[in-house]
Amino acid sequence: MHAPKPFHILLIQPPCARTTGPSWLSVSIAASLTNPGISLTFYDANLDFFSFLLESMNFKKLKEDPSGGSPGAHGPFQSDGFFYPQTFLRAVKHLNDHLKQEFSLFYPSIIQRGTFYQPDIKNWTQAEAFSIDRSRNPFYPFCDQRVEKNLNRLKTGLLLIAASRPEQLLGALTMASFAKKMRPELYLTVMGDLFNPSQPIRVADETIATNEIQPLLDLIQNKFGTQFSGETSNNSWAPFSLKKYLTPTAVFPLMERKGLSFLSEKLPKPFTLPLICSRSKGITGVFIPKHPPTDKISSEKQHHRKPFFYLGIKCDLDHPMDPETLLNAFQGGLRIIQWQCLTGPLKTLSQTLWHAADAGIWNHIIISSKTDPDLAAELIHFMSHNPNIAHSWIRRTGEDHRFSAPESRIEKGVTAYDRLPDLPGRPFWHALTDPADLLLFVAKHGCQKVKRWRIDDDGVSVYTLGKSITYHFKKPDHLPQGYLNRICQMVQAGGSVGTKWVRYNLERAFLIGYVLEKGVIVGNSSLKQPRSKYLESLSKSSKMDLSGYLERGYTSVRPDYRGMGFGTRLLEGLTKRIGDKKLFSIISEDNVATQKIAIRNRTQKVASFYSSRMEKQVGLWVPEGSDS
Repeated sequence: MHAPKPFHILLIQPPCARTTGPSWLSVSIAASLTNPGISLTFYDANLDFFSFLLESMNFKKLKEDPSGGSPGAHGPFQSDGFFYPQTFLRAVKHLNDHLKQEFSLFYPSIIQRGTFYQPDIKNWTQAEAFSIDRSRNPFYPFCDQRVEKNLNRLKTGLLLIAASRPEQLLGALTMASFAKKMRPELYLTVMGDLFNPSQPIRVADETIATNEIQPLLDLIQNKFGTQFSGETSNNSWAPFSLKKYLTPTAVFPLMERKGLSFLSEKLPKPFTLPLICSRSKGITGVFIPKHPPTDKISSEKQHHRKPFFYLGIKCDLDHPMDPETLLNAFQGGLRIIQWQCLTGPLKTLSQTLWHAADAGIWNHIIISSKTDPDLAAELIHFMSHNPNIAHSWIRRTGEDHRFSAPESRIEKGVTAYDRLPDLPGRPFWHALTDPADLLLFVAKHGCQKVKRWRIDDDGVSVYTLGKSITYHFKKPDHLPQGYLNRICQMVQAGGSVGTKWVRYNLERAFLIGYVLEKGVIVGNSSLKQPRSKYLESLSKSSKMDLSGYLERGYTSVRPDYRGMGFGTRLLEGLTKRIGDKKLFSIISEDNVATQKIAIRNRTQKVASFYSSRMEKQVGLWVPEGSDS
């Protein structure tokens, strides 16, 4: 008896989306349709679109690949040169410049690596009109040259166009219109939560306006009579040519859905699947949406010097996590957490971020339009002052995401340091708009290195914060012109001392130390000569004779440079230049960071009292071995 012929489906992922791997929706569909009664073919039109454009480019004019390789047809995107930040930036710029020139006739359409935006399109009527307008639509040349022959791979059956990102909407509508004209006999279905359930796509035979799989399964069964055996395969990557993606190694999304678990309890270990993928297919990046780093991750410690695969996950920040769980998750390969659902007190939220950063995990915070405005403001303030903890973030607007600009809004928080000269350029992570890019870089180089990279003002050069610093120790009257003003602003921006006497004390200081990088003061400290009334008050409160002492203080380090040891080295340099004088410093009891610096400088607390001026408990610290 002959087995029944399988039902044929051509699944298409339209442009424009990320080029680092297939989409979550495509993978979810493929996994659900891996069934004996179905023959599934996947055509990544998005990857083909960008590969098609890369073929006409010349990457040889870029600087030689630092990895030692030569640029191929796809430039450094598929070589180890991808992981060199400057090579990556130059390649992306070269591609985006080419795209801008290539599609100049279709202005104001904007196509860049992995994204598309048409600012004139504001609603569904305009979108559908655009999808059939060859004079305005930049996707038609590609459809004519590449899409038509791929449509002919399907003789009969279901043509399924699945789009999950706003940047894919117009590409999906264009391909639907083109496909219906070229192959009207095929049953055309468009799928994704981008589409409007109350306004089906006119050229489509079916519109599934959701990312949920069940309506698709119902359509296949009810319309075409295809029965499902109830068995699904863990070989969900089979339809995808993963080595063709524009990265040295693909980033594969895994999803857990009702009735379909990629973290199946039947597997001997929760991440056996990605291990198999990484060995056989060259996958080293795996993204799992909305999955907390519980025992399923932390128990899978990969017993190798380097993990076979690295994980990025998305989970809720209002779910507290202890340091041990996060550290174990890091050892299991977790490198990035995309935090969402921001609710609760800032102290609780920030504590979880601290624990994750301490474990070596990159924190990416997503502030949605539904986040409480007051909490959002608090979070942005916290993140701006703690970039070593909150490594990257975006803030989503409340606009209709289907017709708004690409979702890459990076909001700079207002800090007291904004009154000072800006650091040159911007953080490197600003260029990593695709979370998969970020995962690959963090997995390759580590969180500490990536967070210190900064793109210079030319847009393609990269420097590392703290690599070209110089230390200076000068008397106040020997400071370069304007430096005293900047140091006063640095101290005031630090916010840990009263500001009334800052300039007075610095003008009369015994010595001022400061750190420069690229002509910008990034840290400072000083040895002050305290006012007599101030010394009398301190001596009375501490019950110690402090006459003749210098006070060590006014230490301030820009947020981007914290944790690099500047404060410690500044205090060491000042102490070496003190001669025969004695020192003390006042540190509030809640200023743990400065206390740690003091301890590293062999300083001890000898008294504690309440400061009415600071309105808090403070400690008096002196160097170890002091005869005071």
